[in-house]
Amino acid sequence: MTRFLLCLLLLIPALARAEGVALPPGMALDVLKLSRAGLIEEGTRLILGYGSQDAISAAGLELAIGHERATRRAAQAEQVLAADLNGDGAVTRAEMAVHAGTLSVRMRARALAGFAAADGDGDGRAELPEIMAAAQAYALERFDEAAAERVRALMYCDADRDGLVTLAELRAAGDYLAARAEAQKLTPAGQMERDL
Repeated sequence: MTRFLLCLLLLIPALARAEGVALPPGMALDVLKLSRAGLIEEGTRLILGYGSQDAISAAGLELAIGHERATRRAAQAEQVLAADLNGDGAVTRAEMAVHAGTLSVRMRARALAGFAAADGDGDGRAELPEIMAAAQAYALERFDEAAAERVRALMYCDADRDGLVTLAELRAAGDYLAARAEAQKLTPAGQMERDL
């Protein structure tokens, strides 16, 4: 039985290639860290949101990454800029105190943390360039390079290597992941190494 499972695990990559799933060295689909359903759901969202004609390119994935970061950057900047009560493009500690007093506990903590990050020099005043720099740092922290690499890894589903991932290729990759997960579930961890 163990030998059968070992053969199955070794054959899955070959079967995946035969079925049209492109597998780079190291089976990089693992970087996605998604189940079959998760891969198909997230991939479909990316294809329909940032691709065209039911496919997405690497450039489309970069747009998705940029959009994810822009959304986080804007939300963080808004937390601080909402306290610019006199509209001068800067937020003082006093303005933030007034604004924070109107927020729920969770939102207050977020706004005060955003102000503290933007007031990097500690002068009690966050200027627009400071606010935007802090918001950019926040966005890059919340959607870091590892998260961006997981989005880029969707290109590993490009079975015909034409530079586009289609919904059909996405489903084939999802089927491959499901088969691989099932095979790994049947084999106790470390069994393969002991049997070799």
